[in-house]
Amino acid sequence: MRAQNGFGGMNIESMAVINGEIKTSDSAWNKNCANKTLFDVKSDVIKLLKIAS
Repeated sequence: MRAQNGFGGMNIESMAVINGEIKTSDSAWNKNCANKTLFDVKSDVIKLLKIAS
């Protein structure tokens, strides 16, 4: 995820969805995602948001 901070810079964050729950901690990422095959769902989410609007 990317977000613009109050100073105009960009913050890049990671998240994992584990058993339907969003986790944003480094330890959750390292335990469940690091060095594993992942699924990029960004384009799917964007499509769903366009359909819903």
